[in-house]
Amino acid sequence: MTRRIANLTVEILLIALLLPIAIGQFMSVSTTGWDSNLATLWRLIPLLAVLGVALGFISRLRKS
Repeated sequence: MTRRIANLTVEILLIALLLPIAIGQFMSVSTTGWDSNLATLWRLIPLLAVLGVALGFISRLRKS
């Protein structure tokens, strides 16, 4: 049980550190010259990443 809590803590810390960096990189991409629909979809990718991480943690917590 202690090992599981330690693993979960490390995972949360890594996600808290790396996810904002990834989102910043996505948002800094220049979408000039892109189709407006594609630019809108590009802006949704970070939101989908956050949802994926949240759903991953929820599913892991339900299994335990």
